[in-house]
Parts: sequence; structure tokens; C-alpha cells
Amino acid sequence: MYLHTATVKQDKMIDTLNNTKLARINEVLAATQPLHHGFLGGTLGLLYYYYYAAEALQDESLYDKADVLIEQVFENLNNDSSLLSGYAFSDGAAGLGYVLNNLQQNGLLEFDVETELAGIDRYIFDSALDHIAQTEVDYLHGAMGALHYFSSRLQTPVINQYVNDLTAAFCAAAISHGDGIYFLNFSLERLNDKKIDLGLAHGLPGLLLLLINAWPHLKDKEQVATIIKRGISFILEQEQPASLSTEEYSAFPCYLELDPYQSVRIDRLAWCYGDLNTVLLLYRAGKLLGTDAYTNIADQIGLASANRKSEEATLSKDTHFCHGSAGLAQFYKCLYQESGNPAYLDAYHFWIGVTMDLIDQEIEKKQYATNPVSILEGWPGVALVLTEYITDRPMNWPKAFLL
Repeated sequence: MYLHTATVKQDKMIDTLNNTKLARINEVLAATQPLHHGFLGGTLGLLYYYYYAAEALQDESLYDKADVLIEQVFENLNNDSSLLSGYAFSDGAAGLGYVLNNLQQNGLLEFDVETELAGIDRYIFDSALDHIAQTEVDYLHGAMGALHYFSSRLQTPVINQYVNDLTAAFCAAAISHGDGIYFLNFSLERLNDKKIDLGLAHGLPGLLLLLINAWPHLKDKEQVATIIKRGISFILEQEQPASLSTEEYSAFPCYLELDPYQSVRIDRLAWCYGDLNTVLLLYRAGKLLGTDAYTNIADQIGLASANRKSEEATLSKDTHFCHGSAGLAQFYKCLYQESGNPAYLDAYHFWIGVTMDLIDQEIEKKQYATNPVSILEGWPGVALVLTEYITDRPMNWPKAFLL
């Protein structure tokens, strides 16, 4: 079953239809009270959307909504009732720091990051370093989310030391496998010691992309280059034949079982899992390390993925960012920016079209009723993608998600 067959004109204009869809999403969000202040599922993700959309659309009402939410966050922090959980990027202090720093750097919020976050920064660093020792290295829910945050900061001596210490500890946790390496990740119960995850959200491609992000700030680049190369070697060893005709769509498994050793293939194509994660890693590693072989493999697998447009070939059946059409659209836009290949731009417009087709019916059936303000699995992520498409302006919100 194909989700969308209409093409979207590339010479698009801001039209009434698209603005109406965005307005409907904003109505849903305005009627929802966040359950907590976390970035991925709460207040911080919602205000992140509001500030970026307000700037892009020059909409004072969205600025007002964002200001109210940030005041709530600060008030709760001052009263020691922050509605945050621990230090993680997903719903803790690293997510708070990342959002405040990102908004400040992009001129969307006035905030003295260096002074106000110094105490929180130390807590985040100490927690992350401890969790690396406990093999809790997850990007969203563990130690590497802290590295992502610190890599985004102005590199003062203290922050740069945090970046280098966390990187060194993480690299020391690598497990050799032939010519390659991998990492175990115990941050989530389902990521037990018998699995090697190969997704962006929780696995090896995402972890290596975080090292690439940190690269400009690292002192021991030789060690990190070796980790990146060996990590890619491990991933490429897992490549398996893919064929649209035989309905074996993915070139790489979703994860590996260690006991007994076997690969588990799930034909998801998404922000969180799938071939696009490895394609992005290869483009960036190829550029960073000057390795044309990585770029050539990325071209081959990435362009093949652009032909996967059905629900069966992608497992995409709704709009949300994590593993729906909005995330696919933004991912292909990112790949176009990385490579300049127009096939990715075509794929971006295709998945934007899918997203447009689904929005109204999803709102009618209350698709994300459990938590509409979740930036990954609710409406803010969809709205960010749609806002960037409508305004056709460069925006820095995708950096939070490595895009």
C-alpha cells in the first residue's frame, strides 16, 4: 500500500492550506498541559517549537506561549520542583541545558548560559561519567546525551574538559570485534547485554555521530578517528543484500543478538532506526576523514532508500518525527544538504506530501492523545518540520537530533 502518490511542487509558496494545517496543530498543542518539563516529551520540547516557529513565522502569539512556558520552567527550578528527571537529554538536566543554550545561541532567548548553568553542568558531567562506567551510554537516556549537550556549548576551559573527559571514557568502553568495535548500552531495559543496537536513537550510528559532533573540540583526535573507523567497519560488516523485488528492503539489520550471535532485520526507515542512520554517518565520516569510500557507499545505499515509499518498505504509517513521515522528510533534507544530490530533495518533498496528507485525519482521530506535546512522538516535531518547509528558512532546531 502506498502512502502518497502525488508530487509536491518544488517552487512552493506559503499557501492557505499549509498554514491551516499548522494552525490546527497549534490548537491541539494550546489545549494540552505538558506532563513534565522534559525535552522529548514535555515543556522544553514544546517551547523549543514555539520559539523557532515564532521567529520563522514572525508570530507574536507563539512568542507569548513560549515565554509563558519558559517562565514556568524557571519558576519550578527556583522552587526545587523542576519536573525534570535526572541528568539525561530526554527528560533531565542535559535536555534543559541543550534547549537553553541552543535558543540563546540562535538569538531566540536571552540567558546567561555560562553563569546560570555552571552548577547544573557539573552535575551533568559527574552523572554522565558515572553512567559510562555502568555502560549506560545512550544518546537520549544516558551519558552520550551529556556529550551532545557539552559539544554544543561555547568551549570554555571547563566545558572543553568535560567534552574530552567524557569522550576518553566512552572510547575506553569500546568492545573489539575483529577489525571493528561496538558498544553495549544498558540505559534501557530492552537494550540488554545480549544486543548491539544499530540505530541512531540508541545505537552505534548515533554514538559515532556524537563523536563526529565533538570532533572540533577534541584533543586526542587520533584515538577518536580510530574509534569512528572501527565502528563503521563493524557496521559495514553487517550489510546484507536488499531487494525491493523480494521485499527485503533494509541493507543493515536493526540490531544484533549476541547469544546466540544473529542479526535481526526490521525494515524500518526512519529517524530513529534504519539505513538512513548509517548513510548519514558515512557522509559525515567521509567528509571528516577524507574517505571517499564512505561517501560512495552512502550514495549507493542512500539513493536506494529514496525508492522506498510504501508503508511495507518503510513501516512509516503516521506523521510523527521519531519513525513517521515528518522525520523521514527532515532526514532526506539533511542528506540533501550533506551530499547535494537532488534525489534526496525529491524524497524530502515526497515525505512532506505524505505528512500533509495525514495531518487532518490524525487530528480528527486524536492520533497522539497520550502525549500530544511529545517532540518525537507527538505534534511539535511534525510542526517544526512543517514550519521549516512553509517558510523555507534555514533553522537550527534539527541539530538537537543530529540532523
